[in-house]
Amino acid sequence: MQAIKDKLNDLSAMRKAKAEAREEEKAEKELAKARVEVAHEVRMAKEAEAAMDLHVHKAVEKAAEHERKQHHGSGRVAVIFFFTQSLMYSIFFYLQYFCYFT
Repeated sequence: MQAIKDKLNDLSAMRKAKAEAREEEKAEKELAKARVEVAHEVRMAKEAEAAMDLHVHKAVEKAAEHERKQHHGSGRVAVIFFFTQSLMYSIFFYLQYFCYFT
């Protein structure tokens, strides 16, 4: 009779150990999934930042080219206005992108 009780206790302990191992594995999988999601968001943020930097760089080049074409004082005002508008558009794009992904 004692052997049967010992066997049942062993089986119960084995089930408990397996259940704990399953729970631990599940927690590790969830953590790995969260890491993948964070890595994806970081990549998307870096891509958006690179796109914004490229856009600003092109705007600066275009403004410089426009300033070279304009030789009188009013050209500077137009260039500053153009650059300001371009920068505002870039910031709007950047904020809109991050609001979409957050």
